Amino acid sequence: MSLIRGVLFTGALAYIAVALLELMATASVEIQAIVAGLFLAATIALTLVKDEIALKRYEMTLLWMCVFLFGAYAALSYRGGAW
Repeated sequence: MSLIRGVLFTGALAYIAVALLELMATASVEIQAIVAGLFLAATIALTLVKDEIALKRYEMTLLWMCVFLFGAYAALSYRGGAW
């Protein structure tokens, strides 16, 4: 595993741990912690992909999902509360 993939893997694991700690401390962030954990798990899965073409496709899918979710969050926040 290259250095970049190793750092990404370690960082994603650290953020999953933070999300779990936040979930245990504050029950009101349940949905956010679960969604963050799923995206971070997908990020970890990307570090294991060896096929460059498949990796590019997965990265672009995750990128557009993030863009869509950011837009949905902005639209919901504009109306007075996202959650």
